[in-house]
Amino acid sequence: MNYKNGISKNKEGYILVYFKGHPMARGNGYVPLHRLIVSLLLGRNLTREEIVHHKNGNKTDNRIENLELITKSQHALIHNSAREYKHKANAKIIRKLYLQGYSGRSIASMLNIGKTTVLNCIKKLGISRNNMSLRDKQGKFISRKEVC
Repeated sequence: MNYKNGISKNKEGYILVYFKGHPMARGNGYVPLHRLIVSLLLGRNLTREEIVHHKNGNKTDNRIENLELITKSQHALIHNSAREYKHKANAKIIRKLYLQGYSGRSIASMLNIGKTTVLNCIKKLGISRNNMSLRDKQGKFISRKEVC
C-alpha cells in the first residue's frame, strides 16, 4: 500500500481512505473510497452483499455518475460477460495465428496471456497442424517439407 495523508491505493487498484472506527473500515482502518462515496450519498452504510461497480472499469474514477450500486450476482454477470467476450475474441486470434504456424508460446507472448491458456484454447477448438514440428527463429512452425 502507498500511504499518503490517509489516502492509499491497494494492490487491486482501488483508492482507500483512512477512516479508523468507521463501520465499513477494513481491519487496517481503510475504507474503499467508492464505497464511502455511495454510502454518503445514500445516507447509510453498505452491506457486504452490495457492490459498488465502476461503470467505465476505471477503479480510480470515483465520480458519482461512474458508480452504481448492484448485487454480487449482477456484478458477476457483468464481469463474466466481459470475460466471455474477451475469450471469444482471443480464440479467433489464437486460431488464426496457430494455423499460420505460430507456436503456443509465441501466441501467448503476443497476446500477453499464459501458454496454458493458449494450448487449452487450441485443444478446445480442435485445431491440429499436420507435418508441423520444426520452428524458425521467431517461434513460427515450419513444415518438414520446407526444410527437406
